[in-house]
Amino acid sequence: AVSLTTRQADAVAPIVVSFTVNRGYRIYETVYGEMVLTLRFRGLELSPAYSDGTLIDTVDFVPSSNMSQVVCGNLFLELWSNDDRGFPMPRGCYFSAVGASGGVTESGDPTEQDLFIVFDRFNGLRNYCDSQLDFFFCHYQLVLNARAARFDPNLHAVDIYTGCRYESGG
Repeated sequence: AVSLTTRQADAVAPIVVSFTVNRGYRIYETVYGEMVLTLRFRGLELSPAYSDGTLIDTVDFVPSSNMSQVVCGNLFLELWSNDDRGFPMPRGCYFSAVGASGGVTESGDPTEQDLFIVFDRFNGLRNYCDSQLDFFFCHYQLVLNARAARFDPNLHAVDIYTGCRYESGG
C-alpha cells in the first residue's frame, strides 16, 4: 500500500510504502545470495524524489556497481519494521529507469523508475518477525519523498518485488 501525506497535486511530500512478507514463503529464510527489494514506480502519476525534495528525473540513474548506503540515505527518509531486530541494514541502494518493458512518453523518455535496496546474504527481509519470543508476520514501511500529479487513493502507482543477486550475476 502507498499512503500519501498530502492531497495537494504536484507537491513533493513524504509517502509511506507498506507491505507484509508472506509468512508461508520460506525462501526468505534460505536465500543464498543478496536479497534485492525493488520498488517500481509505474508511471508519471507518482514520481519519486530525493530526500531533499528534488524530483528524480526519469533519465537519472545510479548503476548497481555504484550502489551505496549513501544512495539509500539520498532516497529514503525512514525504513521501519515491526521486528525487534529492526529493519535489516541495507548493503546499498541504486536506481534506474525501467528498460524496454517500461512505458515511455511521446518523446521516448521512460515513465517508469525502479528503486533498489540490496541486502547482504542472510540479512534481508524476513518471513516472520519476533517480539519477546512471539513470532508473527513481518510488516515493513519505507518512507520517501514523491510527487503525486493528482490525488487518487485507488491509484496503483508502485509495485514491490523481491529477488536474489548472486556474485556470478542473476
